[in-house]
Amino acid sequence: MLWHEIDFSKITKTLTPRGGYEVKYDNGPLKFQIPLGNCKYGLNSFTNDRGAVSLTINIDYVEHQSFQNWFRDLETAMDLPEPFSSNLKDESLRLRVEDTTLFLNWVEKVDSLEIKEGALRGHDLIAIVEIPAVYFFKEQYGLTMRATQVRYKYKEPAFLFDI
Repeated sequence: MLWHEIDFSKITKTLTPRGGYEVKYDNGPLKFQIPLGNCKYGLNSFTNDRGAVSLTINIDYVEHQSFQNWFRDLETAMDLPEPFSSNLKDESLRLRVEDTTLFLNWVEKVDSLEIKEGALRGHDLIAIVEIPAVYFFKEQYGLTMRATQVRYKYKEPAFLFDI
C-alpha cells in the first residue's frame, strides 16, 4: 500500500506493559511504501536502550511538502501521547534499519551493498516502512519505524565546475 492510501480510521493502538503501544492497521501490520527521497548522509549508527549498536537512515523530503504534510496528519490522527518526538525533523524522515531489512538496487536485484555507517550516502531511495509500535523511552514517546525494504539508485553528485 502507498503512503497516501492509508485510512487513518483503521489505525489502532493498544497499551503494552512497558508503557508504549502496539500499533495495528485493520488488525494487521501498519505497513506502507513511502515516496522517493534522498539519503544525503547515508546510514547512521546509534546505541539503543539495551546498549546494542543499530543503524538508522534519514530520508530527505525537502522537496516533497505533500508527504511532510501527510506524515504530520498521520501523527495527529494516531493521537500520540505527550511528550512526543517525531521521526520527521528538518524535512527528513528517520527509519530504523534492522538485520532483516532487504536492500535492492533500482532494478530490484538484491545487491552486495555493505550495510554499514555511511552506506547509501547521496542515493535516491524508496522504502517500505512498518510502524509496529509507539515506544516510551527516556520519558518520551515516539514511533518505532522500521525500513523493511529499501530500493535505491545512485544519484550523481553535483559539481561546481567540470574538469
